[in-house]
Order: sequence, then structure tokens, then C-alpha cells
Amino acid sequence: MRLWLLPCFFLIFCLTSCSPFGIRDTYRLVLPELSESDQGSTGMWDISWLEPDGSVLNRRVDFDCKLELSLFREAPLIVSAQPVCEGGPYIIRPSGYLSRFPPAHVDELVLSWENGFASDYLLKIADFGISPNTVNIDRFREAVTKRIGDNPWLTDIDRLSRDLLAGDLWIYSFRIREGFAVPLSLPAGRWHTEYPPDPVLDADSSDLMVELPVGIHYFLRESDHLVACAEVNSKGEVLLLCF
Repeated sequence: MRLWLLPCFFLIFCLTSCSPFGIRDTYRLVLPELSESDQGSTGMWDISWLEPDGSVLNRRVDFDCKLELSLFREAPLIVSAQPVCEGGPYIIRPSGYLSRFPPAHVDELVLSWENGFASDYLLKIADFGISPNTVNIDRFREAVTKRIGDNPWLTDIDRLSRDLLAGDLWIYSFRIREGFAVPLSLPAGRWHTEYPPDPVLDADSSDLMVELPVGIHYFLRESDHLVACAEVNSKGEVLLLCF
């Protein structure tokens, strides 16, 4: 299955743009819910979107700012919105919206955490100069949902990128990274992962058993924003640091 993408849209921030497309419709951008005080967000968001020429533009805005997208009816779109954290290695994964064509008969675009990975990934390959014209947005989004499940950030990005660059992208390019059930000796408290839909981890004096893929993972304690870093190796061994 070969995937194809032709993205193009325009975000209103007192900007103007020329395009070969015709009629435009304006949509309000709706960001997902987030408890800033619990997850260390500053209340600011980084908004990224793909321009008709394939470039990626970015703006940092306040959550309360009115955001609108002016979209050409004939053009597909990719947009992501990531909360800005207070600093340090802990981040909150971006939310996103992506579609081959702007939706009809609605006046708003609702971004979701679930579509954040697909939007962020496609914007990143465009930002690195890789043409997104080899990907079908809708099929890409559906493949992430079907093959990865609840947390799309568990995707094996190395495998996905290798197949994409080789022109061999298909449904089985979307795989979950190898993972292990590992014990985490987190200090007592309520801990957030980097993906907001994940359940909060309630730590006490005993170890928590958590399923984590190989790699580095950050957690944030709700009460004082203490950061924990868990590194899982290919043998399923975990190193935990707090700072």
C-alpha cells in the first residue's frame, strides 16, 4: 500500500499568503484539555503547520488566544499544537489534526492527543526537507490508530522512517517498539507521563510495574514538578534518576 500526501493550509496570525487554490474557509482551532498546574505547562502552546510550498511554520501563542485557520477547500492539512513546559527534559507530547481535505459544514478543527504523533511526524519530515508528497494523510492516520493503539508514541520510528525513505511504506511499517514490564521506584506522589491520555501513576513505598519500550522516558510529579528519568535497555533493565 503506497501512501500519498498533498498538504496545504494557512494559519491566521495577521499573515498573508498566495496560493494556486481558490476559495478559503475559516475554522476555529480548538486545543485539547490540559491541566497546566498538574503537568508543568506554562499555558503557552507552540503551533506548527505546513505551508503550500512544503515549509513548516511555527508560532507560540497563549491558550486563551483566539486561533483560526483559513483553509483552501481543495487542500489537505496538517497542524500540531504542543504545550510549552517550564523547562528541563520533561515535555508534553503534541496534539494534532490532519486530513486530506478540510472538513465540510463545520466551523472548527478539534485537535486531539491521539492525532498528535501522526501530525508531528509528518511535519518533522517536511521540516527536514523530505517531501510529504509520498504519504496519504488519511491512510497514515488510520494506520497509526489501527496498528499502534492507545499510545501512538510507542511507534517504532526507526522502522517507519526506514520504510518511508525506501518507498516501501505499508500497513506493517507501523509497529510498536519492543517493551518490557519494568519496576519503577518513584518517590511517593502522583506522576504524569509525557502523553496526557496516559493514566496518572500513583507511587507509594513499593515499586510500580510499568510497561515501557526501550529508550528514555520522563515523568513529572504533580505536587512539585520533580522530574524522573527512566532509561530502559534492550535487556529490559531500567535505570531511574530523579532531578
